[in-house]
This record gives sequence, C-alpha cells and structure tokens, in this order.
Amino acid sequence: MAALSDPVVWLALVLLLTGLVRAARSVSRDLAQRKNGQFQRERQVRMLIVDYRARYGPREGLLKLQQDLEATKTRVEGLAARWKRCQREAEEALQGPSRRSLQEEERRAYQAFLAEASRLKVLKEAGERIRN
Repeated sequence: MAALSDPVVWLALVLLLTGLVRAARSVSRDLAQRKNGQFQRERQVRMLIVDYRARYGPREGLLKLQQDLEATKTRVEGLAARWKRCQREAEEALQGPSRRSLQEEERRAYQAFLAEASRLKVLKEAGERIRN
C-alpha cells in the first residue's frame, strides 16, 4: 500500500495507460484504413463486372474480361521491365541533370506500373467472381 502513495508509481501508471491508449488508437486506425481499402476494391470489382456485362452481355463479358486480363498482364510485365531498366540507368548515371531526368522517368514508370498492377488485381478478382 505504501507503493500507491509514491508519486513515481502514479506517474509510471499514467505513462503506461497513455501508451496503451495510443497503441489502441493506432491499431483501430490501421484496421479502419484496411477496411476502407477493401470496401473500395469491392466497389471497383462490382462496377467492373456491371460495366462488362452491360457492354458485352453475360457470356461475352467474361470472354472480354479474360482478354483484358491477359492484355493487362502483358502491360504489367512490360512496365515492370521498363521500371527496372530506368532504375538501372538512374543508378549508373552518377550525377547532374541526366540523373534527375532519369529519376523522373523512373518515377513515372513506377507510377504507371502501380496503376496497371492495381487494374490487374481488380480484373483478376472480377474474373474469379464472375466464374463463381
């Protein structure tokens, strides 16, 4: 009981509780962001399925979706190769304006790669959902 009257113990308890509250908030924020991301992806998939069915009909929509999936895979592979090449060239250029322009090209290639990879992910999920 004498320990409870010590101000150092109270300070330690307050700091411990503050840390626990911050950790709980951080975890709940991360979970909310993940859930929001999943919701957005689900919405993209549903919209893509509806779009393909409206444009091409139920059967042709699946075929067109598969064709687009293959074309997107090819584009993603090409963009990944371009991005890697840009990285290599930027690393080889030591300094100066050429390095900056190469880094800018690398950034653009990376952004294009991310966009196509995201589209590929949505197309795959839509294709799986249509088949099931």
